[in-house]
Amino acid sequence: MRDRIGRSHPIPFIIHHSTRPIHTLTPVHPAPLVSRCTRQYQNVDRTFRDVDAVLVAYAGILPKMDNFTHDNGQKQLLFCLYGTIPISFRGSTYNIPIAVWLPYSYPRHPPFCFVTPTATMLVRQGKHVDLSGKVYHPLLSTWHTRPDDVSLMQLLGVMQTIFTNEPPVYSKPAAPPGGSQPRNSPHPQGGSATPPPPPYPPS
Repeated sequence: MRDRIGRSHPIPFIIHHSTRPIHTLTPVHPAPLVSRCTRQYQNVDRTFRDVDAVLVAYAGILPKMDNFTHDNGQKQLLFCLYGTIPISFRGSTYNIPIAVWLPYSYPRHPPFCFVTPTATMLVRQGKHVDLSGKVYHPLLSTWHTRPDDVSLMQLLGVMQTIFTNEPPVYSKPAAPPGGSQPRNSPHPQGGSATPPPPPYPPS
């Protein structure tokens, strides 16, 4: 599968991100940024409202413009919401890294959604996520039939639900000291300094 995240060229007012681990970003007031990034969209008002609602509700999500690579290899500069969404799994909180790309025809057509593992994670293929990290769900496949009744907020809520039921990432196995077996676990909130997370659910 092709890398949908793509590589970007510098654009002065835009936050950039890659599949590398998320680093500390310079604080940016999102409203002017979102306004400038979404002004090329066919439905500017709806796109801005939906994006703004997500940024207000999810502290771990940030906006950017970046190159999205389609399945045919064509690259297109699109608006993207990226960062992490929290899930609760067996009493612990985990931050799942995602990227949600908006086509210029949004909301008539659905976003492109991906799990974007950091360097310490691997994607676990499941019912709703393939090995490339692409997210599948009936909400996305039927989106075009009812664009006025669906939204980014609804989409992220669905992603939290399906990821809670089946966490889409797990920690890369480390070299076990003393020959002990490593444990694959969903990526914990707060990094390796936190207590060991619960074991990853069996296949």
